[in-house]
Amino acid sequence: SARTSAGAVSSGDLVDGNTVVTFVATPDSGYMVGKWFVNGEEIDSQSNTYQVTVCEATEVSVVLIPDSYAVTAEVTGKGKVSVAGDYSLNYTAKYGTSLTFTAEAEDYHEIYQWIVDGKVATDGVSSDNKTFTLSDIKEEHKVEVVFAVAALYDVSYGVENPEGGTLDVTADGSNLVIADGYSAPVGGGSKLVFTATPADGMMVCGWTINGVALTDSMTEVL
Repeated sequence: SARTSAGAVSSGDLVDGNTVVTFVATPDSGYMVGKWFVNGEEIDSQSNTYQVTVCEATEVSVVLIPDSYAVTAEVTGKGKVSVAGDYSLNYTAKYGTSLTFTAEAEDYHEIYQWIVDGKVATDGVSSDNKTFTLSDIKEEHKVEVVFAVAALYDVSYGVENPEGGTLDVTADGSNLVIADGYSAPVGGGSKLVFTATPADGMMVCGWTINGVALTDSMTEVL
C-alpha cells in the first residue's frame, strides 16, 4: 500500500511534485522485505516501509523473501557436531543471523577441516579448529566437519607355527592383511579382531601381545 499526508494512494494515481509517498509492505507469515526498487534502482533496505519524494513518474516495487533458512550439518569421520548443545544436524537461522558449530572428536582423532557448501572454510574457523561460525545467513547452507585419525600405530601379527593354522585380522571390520615380518599403520582407537583357524588336529595354545602372554586365553577369536 501507499499513502501521502493527504491519504491513501493507489497504483497509477497522480500526485503533486515533491510529494512524499510512504510505501508499506505487509509480508505474509514466514516472509520479510528483502529489498526495494525505485525506477529500477535497487535499494538495500529490509524495512517494511520506504519513503520516496516524487519528482517524476515513479515506479516502486518490493521483493519479499523467506525470513529464515535451513542449515544442515554433516559429520565425516569419528566425531560429532552441535549448535548450542543441539546435535540434531538440522537447524534454522533467521535472515542475517549467525550459527556457531562446535565439533567434538572421538579419542585418537582430530578435527581436520570445515566445509561449507562444498568449499573448505577459512573465515569463521577458531584458532583451535574446534568451532566454526557461519555468519550473515541469507540462504540455505550445508556445513560439514571432517575428522581425521590423529595417531597411527604400527601393527604386526603372525603364527608361531605356520603349519598349525592361519590367523586373520580385521581393523574396524575391514580385513587387515600384513605379510609375515612386516607391519602396517592402524589408526588409534581402531578395533582389532584376531581370528585363528587351527589346522586339523591343532588348537590354539595361547596368545601374546607385545611379547606378553595372555593368561587363560585359548579361544580362537581375540
